[in-house]
Amino acid sequence: MTQPRLVAWKCDTCDDDITEPGKAIVTWRRDDDRRGYDFRIVHKNLDGRHCDPGAENGFILNTELSSFLGHNGLAYALSLLSPGPIMGDTDVQVVDFNGFVDLVRRTQTPWYEQARPHWHTEHTRHWLDDANQVYPYQPEVLERIAKQELGR
Repeated sequence: MTQPRLVAWKCDTCDDDITEPGKAIVTWRRDDDRRGYDFRIVHKNLDGRHCDPGAENGFILNTELSSFLGHNGLAYALSLLSPGPIMGDTDVQVVDFNGFVDLVRRTQTPWYEQARPHWHTEHTRHWLDDANQVYPYQPEVLERIAKQELGR
């Protein structure tokens, strides 16, 4: 298997590649209890792009994609989930757990983003039909999904 990499993401608005994390944001909405949901990775509104859904559509929170990458990015992402014991506040800050986990996997797990377009293909479903909840998200399996090499 090749060395795992996080080098490109798909914009959730235009579906084009994002290859420069400094030119993209993670944006999300907040419910009435100030808990996050509907997490998206999009291009910044630069260079003629208009991918940021914006505050007028309820996406009032955003942070540069680069803030979610690497070890510091994981620490940042987890602080959005919960302020943690040092802050003395154990209220959960996210209402959409599946969406938040998807965001963390997209920014932290090698090959996850590249495998995403293949989740619902017949080939992937066939090979992962009886998998447990961990197996499909291991980087070496995600690489095989991304390259459509499951079962080979």
